[in-house]
Amino acid sequence: MRPEPVNSFRREMLAVAALLVVAKLAVWLFDPVMRTFMGDSASYLWSAYSNEPAPDRSFSFSLLIRATALEWGDLRVLGWMHGAAGVLVSLLMFTSLRRHFALRYEVAAVLAFLLALEPGQLFYERMVMAETFGTLALVAMVFAGLRHARYGGWMNLAAMALCGTLVVSLRLSSVPVVLGFALLPVLCRRWDPASRSEWLHPAMNAVLALAMTVGLHQAYKVWFDDVSNFQDRRDYSHSTGKMRLGLLAPLVKEEHLVRAGLPANLLDSVSPDPHDPLTRESQMWGPTGLYERIREHASDPESASRKIAMYAFRDDPFGLLRLGVTNIAGYFDLAIATHRMNDDLGTRSLDDHMLKIVREQFGWDARNVATTPSPVFRYFGHSRWWWVAVLFGLPLVSLWLLWHARRSAAATTLALLGLGLFASHVLFSHIVSFRYLHPFTPFLFWTVGALLACHHSGADPAAPDRPASSSRGGRA
Repeated sequence: MRPEPVNSFRREMLAVAALLVVAKLAVWLFDPVMRTFMGDSASYLWSAYSNEPAPDRSFSFSLLIRATALEWGDLRVLGWMHGAAGVLVSLLMFTSLRRHFALRYEVAAVLAFLLALEPGQLFYERMVMAETFGTLALVAMVFAGLRHARYGGWMNLAAMALCGTLVVSLRLSSVPVVLGFALLPVLCRRWDPASRSEWLHPAMNAVLALAMTVGLHQAYKVWFDDVSNFQDRRDYSHSTGKMRLGLLAPLVKEEHLVRAGLPANLLDSVSPDPHDPLTRESQMWGPTGLYERIREHASDPESASRKIAMYAFRDDPFGLLRLGVTNIAGYFDLAIATHRMNDDLGTRSLDDHMLKIVREQFGWDARNVATTPSPVFRYFGHSRWWWVAVLFGLPLVSLWLLWHARRSAAATTLALLGLGLFASHVLFSHIVSFRYLHPFTPFLFWTVGALLACHHSGADPAAPDRPASSSRGGRA
């Protein structure tokens, strides 16, 4: 008797899950070294230890560290949790490729396996950073959105809004992508001829998706204010003014400072040159940068920074694009790219105070970790051109999918998401950073899989309502 498709899919899932777990365990046994990125990791660890939110870092990730590594007194527990999150990322992509795009089992399994062993996935599973769980939340958000684009249902919209809120609680830089995605599955489903929906039903879904997204995001802001010492900000963090100012620093002029109630000659005391696009990081964090100079003259530097950034953007809105293009060119500059790769590798050690806390509270001696290479460290360190390929490959493959499968709501949603990730990176990244590209890899593999499904079937990949058979009995 022929097995039911659902049971067959469950067996596929178990087989792929077992393969991924074995692969992750094998790599972990080969390289169990946990690593830190100064000072993000120090901020997360201190926040977990003190139970006090940092003004410019994710507190939800610190709570996760507190509930796992600190509770068990072993930082490796966090690494194991990261490994499990990496398995879930690959499984969600595999499930989507089978369910939403009907890709052949063998092809979807190979893509899931390759994603699990990709350098960024393995490296950040060993880093005390929010990248792994932030990417998992983003993948879960998109998975729920594709389910709505394919099948409809308000529960999928609720799951999408909830996962999107988790994303921004872990990775504040993802806010533009999350907010831009809020209505995308609803709109793409409305344009899909297969949905045959009238205008009222999709309009209600759009209102519902928007209301849940705004409501959950506002609830997160209120919660963050309640647990922190910075009351009545009602924002994702208490350093958004600093971040916006750093992003737009080269566009700031004397008149913007004057309008914010600051001295006109303040820019003369800023070092390095605030008009140089390559110094934007220093303008946020440097002791003589623009933000520190504003702090010396403003009673509320966050509010002043927000105003100055707003004035600079309003006077030159296309300046943000120019800065973005300049930044993207840095990926091809050997000196810049090498410096940034070394920085992303975490070659700066924790200070003595944090080393003591980590050793006593987390059972981990990190004194020589920053300067001691390991297999995964070397693997990531030699992946510079892989990341350049990922950065530019994602929008190219997304455009290709958009052209070939534009009648499919799920494929259109996935393709536009890929383009949105690229646009967000160009506009809102102030430095060349390979870790900022960490969320790109699942969606590159995902989009390639959807495109392969489209070509194998000779039609839109969302045509079947259930996974295609394996190569022994069917096609994608």
